[in-house]
Amino acid sequence: MKDQAAEIDPSFVDKVEKLYKRLAFTDYYSFLGIEKRATPDDIKRAYYNAAKEFHPDRHLHMTSGTLKNQLNEIFAHLTQVYKVLSDRKLRTEYDRELSKKDSQVRRSNFDLAKIRFREGEEAFRRGLYPEAEELFGQAVYLDGTVADYYFRLGLALGKEKKISEAGKMLTQALKLDPYNAAYNAELGHVFLKLGFHLRSKSAFEKALKFDAANERAAEGLQIIKNLRSD
Repeated sequence: MKDQAAEIDPSFVDKVEKLYKRLAFTDYYSFLGIEKRATPDDIKRAYYNAAKEFHPDRHLHMTSGTLKNQLNEIFAHLTQVYKVLSDRKLRTEYDRELSKKDSQVRRSNFDLAKIRFREGEEAFRRGLYPEAEELFGQAVYLDGTVADYYFRLGLALGKEKKISEAGKMLTQALKLDPYNAAYNAELGHVFLKLGFHLRSKSAFEKALKFDAANERAAEGLQIIKNLRSD
């Protein structure tokens, strides 16, 4: 007997298998493909569309026992999802638990980001710039709200001669902390390496405005002055 995968649309088989693997860790809204602020009509529409696609009775011809079991579990889960989200009280309770879980995940990510950042600083100090780039990049991924993570990633990228990428990270750092003299000074040096002398001069002047003693900015302005005198 041929396997089910040979008898039905392979894309449907792939969809069932991927959805089945996500059952344990996908929230109800994501499972239905809707936003958390979805209206009751949105929920009902998403449920009926999914039910038509995954109802076991529509796939009685399947010969793969494994796929049938996966489909049955998906539909049972779908029924539970609709039961909860279509009931105001149950949905409120679910949203409360989901919010608590999301908060715990965010805290966990923030803590892990701090660890990766410290590891990145150590790698940078030792001159292991590719490793530092990877670690700072993980910190940014886990918590994109800390300007210094982007700044240090920009420094690591600069050490690897990835100048344009370094500029993007420094620019992001400045979006989060626009009055930081060190960030402006380093971005000025990036502009200088890229040949954007007017932009670099502006960045150095901003850095000195925020910190008149910033040596990197003063150094950059001196380089520009020397270039103009040559």
